[in-house]
Amino acid sequence: MDLIAPDRLLFVPILLICLLIITIIVGFYFTKKQREKREVVVNLFISALIKAFLNKSIIDTDDIVVMFNAHFGKEGINIHPYKSLYELLELLQSRISSSSAGVDEHKLLTELPQIKELMRTTKRLLEAEEKRVPFYGAPGPERELLEDILALTSADANIVHLKLARLAELIRARQETLNVLGEEKGQARRLVSIRKPLLY
Repeated sequence: MDLIAPDRLLFVPILLICLLIITIIVGFYFTKKQREKREVVVNLFISALIKAFLNKSIIDTDDIVVMFNAHFGKEGINIHPYKSLYELLELLQSRISSSSAGVDEHKLLTELPQIKELMRTTKRLLEAEEKRVPFYGAPGPERELLEDILALTSADANIVHLKLARLAELIRARQETLNVLGEEKGQARRLVSIRKPLLY
């Protein structure tokens, strides 16, 4: 009976550890790249928003929604459009108010009241949309369960709705994380499958 050489016994675990390390590094790399890409897209949108305000082409939230849809397309930012718009307007307001603001941002100081009013309108639209379609963004089965629970509770409906809305937010965040991890896993597998022939 032939004995397996010790160096061959060590080869498989070392190979698996190397593949695991490569997968982790690739996952971090793709996460970082996605974050950088998102920051670039958001910064481009903010720049376009600044130009639109300077050109006086934004009158109401409909104008921003049109810009948002044209800029982000169907993908959006993986969250409720009004929530995204509110966060982007908040970012714009913070940039305008910042001491390190550029020339264009400083020109918009006079537009701050309009931007704040647009933020209030967007927040009202978001609240109305959340009442119309509760738990927007949560995956289908979870959203149906949350809606059923809300329908069953008659006492203290406001408190229950707040708790369920928070739960829906957590589910939505988890779902977005799972989607990103799924994409990264697929990219890492493709990279590992490309590298496998090189190891033999």
